[in-house]
Amino acid sequence: MTVTLSRVDETFWSLVRRIGGEVVAAREPGRYMKKLREDAGVTQEEIARIIGLRRESISRIENGSVAPTLSYVRRFARIMAALKIVRELLAREEVSMLAGQGTAFSPRVLRLCLNFSARELSLISELGFKSYQRTKKKVLRRVR
Repeated sequence: MTVTLSRVDETFWSLVRRIGGEVVAAREPGRYMKKLREDAGVTQEEIARIIGLRRESISRIENGSVAPTLSYVRRFARIMAALKIVRELLAREEVSMLAGQGTAFSPRVLRLCLNFSARELSLISELGFKSYQRTKKKVLRRVR
C-alpha cells in the first residue's frame, strides 16, 4: 500500500472495502478483528474509546460471544483504514526527515478526505501515533 496525500481518499476507501470484506467473509469475524487490532498495535481500551463502546464489549465481539453488527464492522473498518494511513504517512515523514527532505504531515488534512469528526480525528491521530511508535521498525521496513 502506497499512501500519498493526493491519494488518501482513494486509498482509504479501498482499505475500508478490503478490511470490511475480510471481516464479513471471515469464519470467525471477531477473532479476525482481534488479529487486525493487535497487528496495528492497538489495545482493546484504545479501540473501544474511539468506537464509543466499553472494552468489555470489544472483548465479547473478539471472543465470539457476541456477533459484530454490520454497523460495527463498518466503523471498525473505517478506523483501521484511517490508522493504517496515519501510520504510513508518519513513516514516510520520518524517512523524508532522515533523508534531509523535511516534509510535515498534518493529520488535519485527513479530516477533509476521511470525513471524521474533529474528536474522532484527534483520537485516530493520537492512536495512530502510539501505534506507529509501537510497531515503528516493521512500518519503516515496509516503507523503505
